Amino acid sequence: MRRILLSTLLVCLLGGCSAAQKVCPIIPGLCTPTPTASPPPMTPTPTTKPGACCGDCNGDQVIQPSEVSKAVAIKAGSQPLTLCPVADCDGDTLVTDADLSVISRNVLEGCGCCGDCDGDGAVKASEVGKANAIANGTQPLSLCPAADCNHDGTVRQSEVDVVTKHNLNGCPR
Repeated sequence: MRRILLSTLLVCLLGGCSAAQKVCPIIPGLCTPTPTASPPPMTPTPTTKPGACCGDCNGDQVIQPSEVSKAVAIKAGSQPLTLCPVADCDGDTLVTDADLSVISRNVLEGCGCCGDCDGDGAVKASEVGKANAIANGTQPLSLCPAADCNHDGTVRQSEVDVVTKHNLNGCPR
């Protein structure tokens, strides 16, 4: 069910609604025609914090459908950017198709760096140890929720391998 929802979400984000449909079945307002009035010219100022996950309005490192809806509403001009400043991935004060593409990637791949338990942008050897302990069942997931790369509530060996890779090679992005 989750895969169907995510694939439908991606189709909607990438403009997959038919002309007759006018509305994305998951995100109301996505396929509504964009207003023709141009926004007033603005001097771009960064709206995202360094390390913030694009599209993660509440900062919990997981992008919920409601957060995607906010980004789409901001792009359509029906909501202000202040509703979710991190929807503006590139800091140009606009939410564009490129921003929605980054957000859709973050929906699928998650935010942050898998294994970065303390959120400092790096995975330390001690965090690899925590991921191993969680995967082996000797420690609870609450010790390091970031070790659960796919956010399914379980840390598997494949996720420990990703955590180890991030320790050795650094976090992506």
